[in-house]
Amino acid sequence: MKIENKNQGLIILGFLVLFVAIVTVASYLPFAEVRNAPNQETYTNTHDEQINATDTEVVTNKTYNFFATFKEGMALNENILTDLTYQHFNSDFLANAFPQEKSKLFGIYGYGKLTHSFTTMEGLQEEGGISSFEVLDVQQDNVNRTITTYVRMDALDLNTVHWIEWRDIPEEGWKINAVSFDGNIEVLSDAISPKQQF
Repeated sequence: MKIENKNQGLIILGFLVLFVAIVTVASYLPFAEVRNAPNQETYTNTHDEQINATDTEVVTNKTYNFFATFKEGMALNENILTDLTYQHFNSDFLANAFPQEKSKLFGIYGYGKLTHSFTTMEGLQEEGGISSFEVLDVQQDNVNRTITTYVRMDALDLNTVHWIEWRDIPEEGWKINAVSFDGNIEVLSDAISPKQQF
């Protein structure tokens, strides 16, 4: 009887040690990501190569994929918009500004410029509001490693041009640095490269 209780005690102790180890690692991970997130303001260009046609093609495809989410009739919700943001925006924005500014980005001056909301029996529903769009121009800035895509679209406002500034960030690739539909979020309106007027 004593041997059985001793084994049970060791098993319980083993589970406790395993539990403490998992909790310790899990609680450390979010801080490691924030600590290792590149600082947008102090980023220095470590690339010697010029932006090439492959870079432009990658960014153009990312732009099409981003705006395709907001195609007219596509059902949207907070989870879809959050996933889209995590997929395309730089880690500095995601770690430092997004948690506090999420409602602004998802609001009428942010993604709201690209969506349509309506009321149903289930409550307020949101769907994509872009009936058509095309990449109008692509502007390269080799000094800052940015590419800005200008997109003409018919959304809530007809024949509107929005831009996205993509930045080549080490270990992340091409990520959104600034946008014209910034939700009045200062860090998203603070573009590095000068923008064209259409």
